[in-house]
Amino acid sequence: MTMGHAWQFECVLEDGIKLKSWFYSDTEKDATRRIKDYLGAKLISLKEIDDPLDIANKQAEIDKIKEAKDKKKREESVQKYYD
Repeated sequence: MTMGHAWQFECVLEDGIKLKSWFYSDTEKDATRRIKDYLGAKLISLKEIDDPLDIANKQAEIDKIKEAKDKKKREESVQKYYD
């Protein structure tokens, strides 16, 4: 059995944590079943993707930008404290 399709999904786990990731599965039905049955999660979105590594690279870039913005915000907050 081959896993020929990559699926990007977003769900809410039983403990309320949001999860966004991807995995391989043959069909949308199987992908949905895995998220709901194995993770016990409420599915928010599911879409087939062409290149999961491209998605991972884009997410890493977004994370870097967010981290830089957060760092700048913390530095500005510290500077205001000392002013």
